Amino acid sequence: KQWYQRRVQVQKDKHLAGGCGSPDTRKGLGGFASVQDAKREIVKTKEQLADEKKISLSIRIKPLNLEDLGKEGLKAKATELWENVIRLETEKYDLEERQKRQQWDLKELSERQIQRLRLKAVRMGLDAEALTGKYPPKIQTASKFERRADNKSYEDKQRLLMGLEIYHVSFGSRG
Repeated sequence: KQWYQRRVQVQKDKHLAGGCGSPDTRKGLGGFASVQDAKREIVKTKEQLADEKKISLSIRIKPLNLEDLGKEGLKAKATELWENVIRLETEKYDLEERQKRQQWDLKELSERQIQRLRLKAVRMGLDAEALTGKYPPKIQTASKFERRADNKSYEDKQRLLMGLEIYHVSFGSRG
């Protein structure tokens, strides 16, 4: 019981202060004041989550004092609550539509990017799907220190290698 009351007070204090801690300390920790708070938030039991839900709802939902209101007061209160519900439903609908639009925009942008990468790959003389994958295509180089493509054929490389072997054999026997 004391834990619950203390937690309610902490939640109210946070709510009034506009969050927990300064924005600088929360920035890197995902909104938590310390690493311990973040770890505690991750490993909460169902009872703790239910308690926190009750606390947050008790803060957000204000109690109705209907005893002192007359007939006109009740009508006015009902109208006010109805307008609040309508406002919240409109905001919800607007946010849902905005989310759908943003998802569509992201899908369109990713498709455009894939098209551009395909055209770029074709211009570079690669396969059309070469640049659209997760990793860029490998560059076959003559050595690991050069970043230029190796245009030599297999026979040219073989002749070059044979020439090096002859060079090593002729100078290696003198030593």
